[in-house]
Amino acid sequence: MEQIRKPFQGVGNIINFNRHFYFSLAFLVLILLLIIIYIDGILHALSIIVLILMITQVVISLLVSHFIYDRSELYHLNFLKELELPVYPVIVNIHAGFDESSERIKSIYDKSNLTVMDFYDPQKHTEI
Repeated sequence: MEQIRKPFQGVGNIINFNRHFYFSLAFLVLILLLIIIYIDGILHALSIIVLILMITQVVISLLVSHFIYDRSELYHLNFLKELELPVYPVIVNIHAGFDESSERIKSIYDKSNLTVMDFYDPQKHTEI
Protein backbone atom coordinates (compact mmCIF):
# COMPACT_ATOMS: atom_id res chain seq x y z
CA MET A 1 0.00 0.00 0.00
CA GLU A 2 1.41 3.38 -1.00
CA GLN A 3 2.14 5.98 1.63
CA ILE A 4 -0.16 8.95 1.15
CA ARG A 5 0.95 11.01 4.13
CA LYS A 6 4.05 11.33 6.26
CA PRO A 7 4.03 9.66 9.69
CA PHE A 8 2.20 11.82 12.26
CA GLN A 9 1.28 14.41 9.61
CA GLY A 10 -2.32 14.59 10.86
CA VAL A 11 -1.39 15.17 14.49
CA GLY A 12 1.33 17.57 13.36
CA ASN A 13 -1.23 19.59 11.42
CA ILE A 14 -3.56 19.72 14.41
CA ILE A 15 -0.78 20.96 16.67
CA ASN A 16 0.44 23.42 14.05
CA PHE A 17 -3.00 24.92 13.38
CA ASN A 18 -3.74 25.17 17.11
CA ARG A 19 -0.28 25.97 18.42
CA HIS A 20 -1.55 28.97 20.40
CA PHE A 21 -3.73 26.59 22.45
CA TYR A 22 -0.81 24.23 23.03
CA PHE A 23 1.47 27.10 24.08
CA SER A 24 -1.23 28.24 26.51
CA LEU A 25 -1.53 24.70 27.83
CA ALA A 26 2.24 24.46 28.31
CA PHE A 27 2.18 27.74 30.24
CA LEU A 28 -0.64 26.46 32.49
CA VAL A 29 1.17 23.17 33.05
CA LEU A 30 4.28 25.10 34.09
CA ILE A 31 2.26 27.20 36.56
CA LEU A 32 0.60 24.10 37.99
CA LEU A 33 3.97 22.40 38.37
CA LEU A 34 5.26 25.41 40.29
CA ILE A 35 2.18 25.31 42.52
CA ILE A 36 2.68 21.59 43.10
CA ILE A 37 6.33 22.07 43.99
CA TYR A 38 5.98 25.10 46.27
CA ILE A 39 2.53 24.85 47.87
CA ASP A 40 1.13 22.27 50.24
CA GLY A 41 -2.38 21.45 51.37
CA ILE A 42 -5.60 21.43 49.38
CA LEU A 43 -4.23 23.67 46.61
CA HIS A 44 -1.41 21.17 46.09
CA ALA A 45 -3.86 18.28 45.72
CA LEU A 46 -6.23 20.23 43.46
CA SER A 47 -3.33 21.29 41.25
CA ILE A 48 -2.26 17.67 40.79
CA ILE A 49 -5.81 16.66 39.86
CA VAL A 50 -6.21 19.55 37.39
CA LEU A 51 -2.79 18.81 35.87
CA ILE A 52 -3.62 15.14 35.38
CA LEU A 53 -7.02 15.98 33.84
CA MET A 54 -5.53 18.56 31.47
CA ILE A 55 -2.74 16.31 30.25
CA THR A 56 -5.06 13.30 29.95
CA GLN A 57 -7.56 15.26 27.87
CA VAL A 58 -4.89 16.48 25.44
CA VAL A 59 -3.18 13.09 25.16
CA ILE A 60 -6.47 11.25 24.51
CA SER A 61 -7.52 13.86 21.94
CA LEU A 62 -4.21 13.61 20.09
CA LEU A 63 -4.25 9.80 20.24
CA VAL A 64 -7.73 9.64 18.74
CA SER A 65 -6.69 12.16 16.08
CA HIS A 66 -3.59 10.08 15.34
CA PHE A 67 -5.67 6.96 14.77
CA ILE A 68 -8.14 8.83 12.54
CA TYR A 69 -5.76 10.99 10.50
CA ASP A 70 -2.52 9.00 10.56
CA ARG A 71 -3.29 5.33 11.09
CA SER A 72 -6.57 4.89 9.24
CA GLU A 73 -7.01 4.70 5.49
CA LEU A 74 -9.06 7.90 5.45
CA TYR A 75 -6.72 9.69 3.06
CA HIS A 76 -6.49 6.72 0.72
CA LEU A 77 -10.08 7.57 -0.27
CA ASN A 78 -10.81 3.91 -1.03
CA PHE A 79 -14.52 4.55 -0.56
CA LEU A 80 -14.45 6.60 -3.78
CA LYS A 81 -13.42 3.55 -5.76
CA GLU A 82 -16.69 1.87 -4.78
CA LEU A 83 -18.82 4.64 -6.29
CA GLU A 84 -20.32 3.91 -9.68
CA LEU A 85 -19.39 7.10 -11.51
CA PRO A 86 -19.44 7.73 -15.25
CA VAL A 87 -16.22 7.17 -17.20
CA TYR A 88 -15.62 10.94 -17.37
CA PRO A 89 -17.13 12.22 -14.13
CA VAL A 90 -17.44 15.85 -13.17
CA ILE A 91 -16.15 16.18 -9.61
CA VAL A 92 -16.10 19.23 -7.36
CA ASN A 93 -13.81 19.23 -4.33
CA ILE A 94 -14.54 22.05 -1.86
CA HIS A 95 -12.07 22.87 0.90
CA ALA A 96 -11.13 25.67 3.28
CA GLY A 97 -7.61 26.59 2.28
CA PHE A 98 -5.94 23.29 3.10
CA ASP A 99 -6.36 20.83 0.26
CA GLU A 100 -5.05 17.34 0.95
CA SER A 101 -7.40 15.40 -1.27
CA SER A 102 -7.59 16.85 -4.79
CA GLU A 103 -4.40 15.21 -5.98
CA ARG A 104 -5.55 11.83 -4.68
CA ILE A 105 -9.01 12.23 -6.23
CA LYS A 106 -7.41 13.04 -9.58
CA SER A 107 -5.20 9.94 -9.31
CA ILE A 108 -8.28 7.75 -8.68
CA TYR A 109 -10.38 9.42 -11.40
CA ASP A 110 -7.70 10.42 -13.88
CA LYS A 111 -10.27 11.01 -16.65
CA SER A 112 -12.43 13.25 -14.49
CA ASN A 113 -13.13 16.92 -14.86
CA LEU A 114 -12.05 17.95 -11.35
CA THR A 115 -12.91 21.44 -10.14
CA VAL A 116 -11.29 22.51 -6.88
CA MET A 117 -12.96 25.29 -4.89
CA ASP A 118 -11.35 26.98 -1.94
CA PHE A 119 -13.71 29.08 0.19
CA TYR A 120 -11.00 30.29 2.56
CA ASP A 121 -10.78 34.08 2.56
CA PRO A 122 -7.98 35.51 4.73
CA GLN A 123 -9.89 38.81 4.99
CA LYS A 124 -12.97 37.17 6.47
CA HIS A 125 -11.41 34.21 8.28
CA THR A 126 -9.15 36.06 10.66
CA GLU A 127 -8.90 33.51 13.45
CA ILE A 128 -5.38 32.43 14.30
